[in-house]
Amino acid sequence: MIAIDNARVAGRSSYYVQKIFAHNRPDYTLETSLPRAANLNDQEIWALAGFDMQRGEYIVKVVSKKQTEMSVTLKFEGVIKLGKTAKVITLWHSDPDAENSLDNPNEVVPQISEFPVKGMVIDYTLRTNSLTVIRIKAL
Repeated sequence: MIAIDNARVAGRSSYYVQKIFAHNRPDYTLETSLPRAANLNDQEIWALAGFDMQRGEYIVKVVSKKQTEMSVTLKFEGVIKLGKTAKVITLWHSDPDAENSLDNPNEVVPQISEFPVKGMVIDYTLRTNSLTVIRIKAL
């Protein structure tokens, strides 16, 4: 997960996946549904939602192995109110074989952004070959 020599260190993409998952663990999971492929090998997207009680935030984790961007709709059923912005952590690269190295340690690193939230239904576009974590405050 980490490449090291006498003078340098580089976290590989698998290191960042583990770090993202460790820092975005929900206290409990929520019902999550999405279309399933008939053959598991053909499945191009996986998702899990949960709630972080200490921060009072919903956490949505989505993995996409699609070679193109993909629009998804997140529906928060039974939720009274969400915060006005969502924090997004995205680990992605257009090349599914891209990897960090000692000579190029920032080829695949998490990117943090925000986007506005309006209502209980959120439309979001997933990057290609990505792990995306969306955190939204519960109000």
